[in-house]
Amino acid sequence: MLNYSYGGGGPGQFGGGGATDIRLLPGEYDNFTSLKSRIIVAAGAGATDSNDLGGPGGTIEGFNSHGNYGKGGTQISGGQGDSSGKFGKGGGNPNRIDASGNAGGGSGYFGGGTSTIANDYGGGGGSSFISGYPGCIAIAEDSTENSIKFRTEKFKLTLR
Repeated sequence: MLNYSYGGGGPGQFGGGGATDIRLLPGEYDNFTSLKSRIIVAAGAGATDSNDLGGPGGTIEGFNSHGNYGKGGTQISGGQGDSSGKFGKGGGNPNRIDASGNAGGGSGYFGGGTSTIANDYGGGGGSSFISGYPGCIAIAEDSTENSIKFRTEKFKLTLR
């Protein structure tokens, strides 16, 4: 059973921080159709472990852990790691919650990953998102959990 924290923080020896979001469609946090409808996402931080500080939740890109072992999420992919982040979820391994584990990645638009090296290292932070904001890349409506596609149209911000 995957034991993500509320908001999608990655499981592990220490769980990653969950994201906060505003979405257009209701549903359980990890319901993919509901996740696709997010219009604002405030990222969660990667968890800290005994050998490394976790990466803060990011702006349009998540931050790596202090030692650069846990990678931050971006607008188009989860942070790479032993367990990489995913769309809406931080990376983590729920079967390694004891002394042999790593800290979980923070959730976000795309979540941060766990450490790429040995045990007891921090996770990367997730990426944040605001629909239409420069640099933010929305996923396409026809995306699936196994096939993420991105929108090609650009928004033009105007004030009246």
